[in-house]
Amino acid sequence: MKKLLLTIILSLLWFEFTFADLVQSEVKKRYKINDKILAITNNGFLDEVYLCNSSIKNCALINKHFSFIEFAKECEGVQSKNIYFAVNKEHFFMGGINENAPLRIYDLEGNVYGSAPNLDYAKQFCKFY
Repeated sequence: MKKLLLTIILSLLWFEFTFADLVQSEVKKRYKINDKILAITNNGFLDEVYLCNSSIKNCALINKHFSFIEFAKECEGVQSKNIYFAVNKEHFFMGGINENAPLRIYDLEGNVYGSAPNLDYAKQFCKFY
């Protein structure tokens, strides 16, 4: 019985965090996509990427990244539209961090579509917002 009660409480807390209203002052970037808004916030350490309705309510967390870089309408060679570039810290298996981690390309569901060496390279092939 205790496990069931704990599971219900944790589920409610998770739901509250997943679909939380964003505080307008915490949004550092926002992009309008049809009837949705892509909002970028920072939790003090990581950039968080949210997809929200048009009033920045009912937001769903897509992913967390070390650094959100840029949002593109489309890129040659990438099947998905509305993709973004972000950097994550890459850790070596026996310790250490790859300080030159490449830009990763993500769709609005958090799927990875590839990488780019830098944003200047990506600008040759992408249309940005």
